[in-house]
Amino acid sequence: MVEKIIQDVIDMYYRYYPDAQKIPVNVILTDNLNLSHGEIRPDIKEYLFSVRPQNDFNGRMVLPVTLDKPMYILINKSKMKEYAASGTWIGTIAHELTHAIDFYCMARLENLDNYNELEKSCKYNVFRLWSEYNARKKGYKFFEIYYV
Repeated sequence: MVEKIIQDVIDMYYRYYPDAQKIPVNVILTDNLNLSHGEIRPDIKEYLFSVRPQNDFNGRMVLPVTLDKPMYILINKSKMKEYAASGTWIGTIAHELTHAIDFYCMARLENLDNYNELEKSCKYNVFRLWSEYNARKKGYKFFEIYYV
C-alpha cells in the first residue's frame, strides 16, 4: 500500500512538472540510509561512511554508477513515521526526485555515461548547489499543492 502511495506521489510530480525528464527511479524505505546507500553503491561504501556518518536525514538520492541504471531514492522509515501526519515525506520524495532528474540531465548535457565523471567535474560544486536550490524550491512547492 505504501509503495502505491509513493508511486502516486511520483506520478503527480510529473503531472505538476510536465517538462521534467522522466527517469527510472526506485524508492526504498529504509531503517538506515547509510547502510542502504552502501548496499546500492558498494564501490564507494568506505568513502560514504567517512563523509556521511549521519542517518538522521528524511531521505537521500543515490546515483548509480552509469546513466543506464535507475536512480534510487532512500526514505528514512523512522522520519516518515515521525512526520506522517504532517506529510513532510511527500516533500522529501519531490525533493529527492528533483535531485535525481537534475543529475541525470546534467550528465546528459555534459555527454557523460558515468555519474562518477560528473562528480569529478570542475562544474560539480556549483551544479550541486544549484540542484539543492532547485530541489528545495520544487519540493516545497509540490508539498504545498499536494498537501493543501
